[in-house]
Parts: sequence; C-alpha cells; structure tokens
Amino acid sequence: MAGLLFAGNGAVLSHQTGAANWEIMEWRGAVHVTRNFNRVLPGRKRDSWLTVHRTRSLPAEDVVRHNGFPVTSVERTLLDLAGTLTARKLESCLTEAHRLRLVDTNKLEQILKRGRGKRGVANLRKLVAEWNSEITRTRSDLEEEFFSLCRERGLGTPNVNVIVEGVEVDCFWPQHRLVVEMDSRKFHLNERAFENDRIRDGVLQAAGYRVGRITYRRLETDPESVLRSVVSLIR
Repeated sequence: MAGLLFAGNGAVLSHQTGAANWEIMEWRGAVHVTRNFNRVLPGRKRDSWLTVHRTRSLPAEDVVRHNGFPVTSVERTLLDLAGTLTARKLESCLTEAHRLRLVDTNKLEQILKRGRGKRGVANLRKLVAEWNSEITRTRSDLEEEFFSLCRERGLGTPNVNVIVEGVEVDCFWPQHRLVVEMDSRKFHLNERAFENDRIRDGVLQAAGYRVGRITYRRLETDPESVLRSVVSLIR
C-alpha cells in the first residue's frame, strides 16, 4: 500500500509484486508498481524498496482488484514478467496460473498481440503455445477416455470443473462425496503446486469428502488400475 500511495493516482501492483498478489510466485524483494507515464517524472524510478514502472499503455481491462489491492490482471502480469524473468521462472508462473485456473486463454492471446515487440514476449508466446498443445491433448483425449471407462462400469459421468467447499475440482461424484483430481506432471510438480494441492486436499477432507488423485501418465498406461482405484474409493 505504501508503494501505491508513493507512486500516486492510478498506480497498481505489477510485475513480481503483482505475481505474488496472485500467488503464482513468491517474492520478497522490492515492491513493483506500474502507473501511466507522466512526462514530468522520469520514465522509471527505482529505490531499494520500490520500483515504479511507467507505461503509456495501461487499459482498464488490464487492471483488477485482488486481495484488496489494485493489480495488473494475471495476463498483463505474465506479459510484464516475460521481460524480467528467465524462461524457466516464467514457465513456473504460467504453470501455476493455469493450475489455479486464473488465466483466460482468449485474454492472454489478445495481450500477446498488444505486446508484440515487447521484451520477452516471444518467450511467453512459445510457452503459451506449448501449454495449449498439452492441455488440449490431455483434456480432449485422456479425460474423455476416463469418462468413457466410468460410464462403461456404471459409475456415471462425474461433474467436471465444479466448486466444492470453495475449491474448483476436476471430477466430482456428489452422491458418493468423492473428488478425483487429474494431475499432469507438467502442472503439479513445482514446489508451490505441491504445497497448494495438499492444502486443497486438506480442506476437502476436513469437510468430509474423499479425495483421490490420478496422473495422466497412469491413465494413459494403465487405465484399468485407475478405474479400480475409483471403484475402491466409492465402495
């Protein structure tokens, strides 16, 4: 809040601080904020505790309120980070944003077009293309295979991507109070995802739901074993 007040009217959290606000990365360094460019002031101000980024382009759709603060949207935050993070760290942020279901694919594509020529945008565009390919394959092929197996064994088709106890889950059988999460190695093996997955499981278990986790690799290589696990949880 001190950084926002110091930067003046219209300032918003951004870059690493914005990402921390969205909980897609950890950050304990200087506060980063962005505000519209002011010709009276230098283009950028850096202090030991505060970095003020100034831009000529901060449209209303790039600004939201989250956790009580004005902050750049997840999509705009990722674009800004692309110019400052290594490709590996940027991929970690993108992965976490997708895992938390914070990213709107259409908005991300639009902001990539607007950011053409900006530093790091090529790295972000490449990561987005790889993610779209991966998630399309897993959701359209492997998940449909799983649902077909469930129907064949009389388990019915679960509710998909629904909110249970404030948590969005992959598969939910309300009559059995059963949640099954489908994990991809790509999106669930970073440290933050590991911690958050267990927090989510704890919330659901404390509310009386059983939680099972299956991996895309196991579903692909041994679908019968996956189905036996689901049946066992239901019983």
